[in-house]
Amino acid sequence: MGRHMEEFHEIVIVGAGASGLLCGCFLGKAGKDAVILEKNASAGRKLLATGNGRCNFTNRHMSEQCFYGDKEFVTKVLAQMDAEQVIGMFEELCMFHRERDGYCYPYSGQAAAPVMVLTETCRENGVSFRFDTEVRYVVHKNGEFVIHCNRGENFRCRTLVLAAGGKAGKELGGSGIGYKLC
Repeated sequence: MGRHMEEFHEIVIVGAGASGLLCGCFLGKAGKDAVILEKNASAGRKLLATGNGRCNFTNRHMSEQCFYGDKEFVTKVLAQMDAEQVIGMFEELCMFHRERDGYCYPYSGQAAAPVMVLTETCRENGVSFRFDTEVRYVVHKNGEFVIHCNRGENFRCRTLVLAAGGKAGKELGGSGIGYKLC
């Protein structure tokens, strides 16, 4: 039987994709104790494939008409952070963009740019990463979450953020584990 390790963090984020990285940036800047658990060997695997490897990180023409499903929900989400705010956030992190037909890409034309910028911003603000760490199941008890992982590691926290992505892009790691963990 392997060694059983447990770490406590105020916040645990499951998933180092676009949502998990951005969440980590905001939490780190707010001075929160957070760790990001990622099953892959590095961050942003699906993000690196977006926009044919160029990563169209936002679109100036985004509206609820661009989405299927609950238009009211999408409208609320888009009102929280519009394209101009996303562009401004990346510019504050020294990642500038090029634009084509409203689609905004890193100036370098490489999807690795936003992944690197978000990952480094997390690290610079004290957010740590655990790669090759797959969450198996979560137990909620006495106001805390215990996150059980693949190598016998456990993480405890008061706040758990599930940013594990969906089932799309199975070849890039999409498994839908977030649904199971919920």
